[in-house]
Amino acid sequence: MSLFKRIIITCFFSLIFTRLLFGNQAYIENNFNFPDTISNQSEQIQIEYLLDSAEKLISIDYTRSNELISLARKYADSLDDKLQLSKVLFLQGKLNYAHGDFYEAEEIFQHLLDNHQNILTNNTIAEIKHALGLTYMRFNNYNKAINLIQEALFVYEKSDDKLNIATAIKDLGVIYYYLGNENSALEEYQKALLLYRDLENNQGIAQCLNNIGMIFRLKGNYALAIEYLEKSLELKYLLNNEPGIANSLGNIGHVYASAGDYDKALDYYNKMLEKWLEMDNVNGISEAYNYLGEVYLCMDKPNQAIDVLLKGNKIASRNKLKQRLTDNYELLSKAYEQRDNYETALTYFKKYNVSKDSLYESLTNQRISEYITRYEKLRAENELIDQERKILEQRFQIIITIIILVGLIVFLFFLYRQNKTIRRKSKKIQKINRELDFRVQQKTSELRLAHFSIDLAFDAIIWMEKNGKIIYVNQSACNMLSYRKEELEEMYIFDIVAEFTDDVWNDYWDQLKQKQSLIIQLNYQTKRGSEIPVEVAFNFREFEGQEYNFTFSRNIVDRKIAEEKLKKAKERAERSDHLKSEFLANMSHEIRTPMNAINGFLSLLSDDDVSSNQKKEIIELARTSSNDLINIINDIIDISKIEADELTIEKALYYVNDILQEIYDYYIKDLNYLHKNKVQLKLEKDDSTVKDRIAFYTDKSRFKQVMNNLISNAIKFTDEGEIVFGYQRITSGGRKLLKFFVKDTGIGIPEDSQEYIFNRFSKLDDKRKKTYKGTGLGLSISKNLVQMLGGKIGVQSEINKGSEFYFTLPYKILDNKETKLLYTPEKKIEVDWEDKVILVVEDTPSNYLLIENYLKSTKIQVFWAKSGKEAIDIFKETEHLDLVLMDIQLPGINGYEVTKLIKAYNQNVPVIAQTAYALSGEKEQSLKEGCDDYIAKPFKKETLIEVLSKHIQ
Repeated sequence: MSLFKRIIITCFFSLIFTRLLFGNQAYIENNFNFPDTISNQSEQIQIEYLLDSAEKLISIDYTRSNELISLARKYADSLDDKLQLSKVLFLQGKLNYAHGDFYEAEEIFQHLLDNHQNILTNNTIAEIKHALGLTYMRFNNYNKAINLIQEALFVYEKSDDKLNIATAIKDLGVIYYYLGNENSALEEYQKALLLYRDLENNQGIAQCLNNIGMIFRLKGNYALAIEYLEKSLELKYLLNNEPGIANSLGNIGHVYASAGDYDKALDYYNKMLEKWLEMDNVNGISEAYNYLGEVYLCMDKPNQAIDVLLKGNKIASRNKLKQRLTDNYELLSKAYEQRDNYETALTYFKKYNVSKDSLYESLTNQRISEYITRYEKLRAENELIDQERKILEQRFQIIITIIILVGLIVFLFFLYRQNKTIRRKSKKIQKINRELDFRVQQKTSELRLAHFSIDLAFDAIIWMEKNGKIIYVNQSACNMLSYRKEELEEMYIFDIVAEFTDDVWNDYWDQLKQKQSLIIQLNYQTKRGSEIPVEVAFNFREFEGQEYNFTFSRNIVDRKIAEEKLKKAKERAERSDHLKSEFLANMSHEIRTPMNAINGFLSLLSDDDVSSNQKKEIIELARTSSNDLINIINDIIDISKIEADELTIEKALYYVNDILQEIYDYYIKDLNYLHKNKVQLKLEKDDSTVKDRIAFYTDKSRFKQVMNNLISNAIKFTDEGEIVFGYQRITSGGRKLLKFFVKDTGIGIPEDSQEYIFNRFSKLDDKRKKTYKGTGLGLSISKNLVQMLGGKIGVQSEINKGSEFYFTLPYKILDNKETKLLYTPEKKIEVDWEDKVILVVEDTPSNYLLIENYLKSTKIQVFWAKSGKEAIDIFKETEHLDLVLMDIQLPGINGYEVTKLIKAYNQNVPVIAQTAYALSGEKEQSLKEGCDDYIAKPFKKETLIEVLSKHIQ
């Protein structure tokens, strides 16, 4: 379906839905009463009750079912419950499918898969795929239908959902039926029938019996087809399945029509029509009229056919039943053709051509040409009669001449064949003689080649008698055992297999004689005395009354080594899986802890009993918890970037003492805050005359991240004593290096844990006392960062005495001239943008209020747009904007599309993307989509003002 058609259909059904929802809502609510047990329950339970009631009426009462679904949707919308809304939409799609609105059904099912997968269970997703597959079957897209239903079947089998398994298998049979693969369809129906019988599901049994009957109809076994269809009809009467009864009556009519018993076919089609009329099912009524018309055509009764087909046409047109209308047009065309009314036949055939699938266009053109030819033929008939008389006279003369010529040719051909047969027999005798000579030579060569091939075979081949005597070996056996061929053919099996005794060998021989072949693993002893593990295939052979064992032996040393490696790899994988499981459990705790603190502190701020000093302290605590949470998320992002090899390093030249002093000043405050009064923090720096000129080329933020990880761990695991950090100048392998270290007097690290403490997800706990918080990623990230900075990291530790973590980096001593190249602390940016105007596009009010407060000190005028559409409207209405701060994730059209529209109006307005996606490539994507810059959430006030300053003139 084209995009234009889809838009029209969507708008049309939206109008209808709005009318139903608002225009008839009061009527629906006033005419629906919940049972006493439901009326006092929550709205969620009432929605479930409405959906259950609607599902029972899908095949019986379309109007009532649609009303209940509409009421359920109203409740779901009022609750903003997306899960319940997805259930309502799924049932709406099933209702549309059941009543032939396949395009609407396909649109709903695809919408659920595209927008609701994250809130649906696997089984619900499978059911939606199942329903979508059936819908594609209606569009003749059988490949897509089979793929979707098989995906659903895989989920059903995984969850052992036997009812849905049976239904999916049955529906696959339906698709094979439409594809014309009756054997595959019959196989699937029979599988489904067995499952339904195990479940005692009469509805499923009836459907399978019905479908099997239709298969036998196609195969021409009409008696068996009637038998299965009548059994199906009997069950449907028992179940009071009115639509199913009508369907089975129609199918029995199909069988009688195929068998040529048109009177019985008419009888069953009329019964089918009565059922559909009782149910007021317009789709079934239209279909029944089409079937009746088709039978009347077969009976050569075009007037009766036209009468019933026009009734069906009227119903199909009024209710917009596209498929029924297409079939009706074709049958009406044939009926008028049978009545020799070719003009009307051509009219209906053109209507049929417009509505049918494009796959049949070539056939349509052919049929139209045939009708035009017939119509023109009627007008030229009189002229043709005269011409045919002349042609007949000429044809008679030509035929006489041809008969004489053919007779002469046959006689000459007979003479030629006789002569050829005699010569062919003579040549055949000569060929047989040559072929016999060739076969003798060929068999001799084959015997030589077979012996040569066996001797050169990769596997060791050994023939032996019942008593174990070796009678033949190939060259591979000699190479494997280091014996000569003559030596081996004088030995017994016991000489090369130590575990074989007479009793054991006799037991093996009895088993071999019974099973004819055995595959076992043994150890062969070579001439040098070593043992070789081999896999041996024993084969029993009897020749001229003698019993033999014909063996293939293969050296499996490499396989044994591979199995051992696989075992070790499995153990490593299990350990890694265990570590990941522990990490995920720990991560849940680590994230929830600061989140709980933030929520608690925020609730305390609204308490009137809390003093202003206490509020300041609470704000500081909440900020600390927020920073903890951001650090956890940053660790997760960093380890993801490391895994993807996307972490980047930006190096510059820095003074070592300046950076370490910053770190020291921070952690002195941190120790006081943590109330670790028994822990002393010391900084050890170089005290030589060049101490202020020692510098190194590094990424400052990543270097501080490594030091922060190591110092934070030291504080975490040290309750009393001291923590010393700093550096020493050392020389290693001719290189001048700074050895940075962090020493503590904490609990220490067990020796066996030191091997994997830098691995991902590894986390040290003091099992004697307590469990320490942390993600288990810090040391792994630190190890990777140190390697990227050009150094190596290590640890020395002793239980209950403390640990020392260290890493090395190259350095240089600068002279005074290079001082100006070094890092200087950033200055706070002060701006006055009183005459500037910006547009903030942000759909989350809290995020907008934060940005607005960040920018209050700049005096800038701020406009707020909550959606992409509103942003475009404000942009058009505002005379001048200096900048647009664009959120990417917006309702409706996203930020990238809005940016393109803004740039189309004014290319010079800077647009800065703001998004919570912080992974590699997001900034490049923003610039590619037309944005001028990029800022990642969460951001600080200083960062925001700094980025805006680049673009506001």
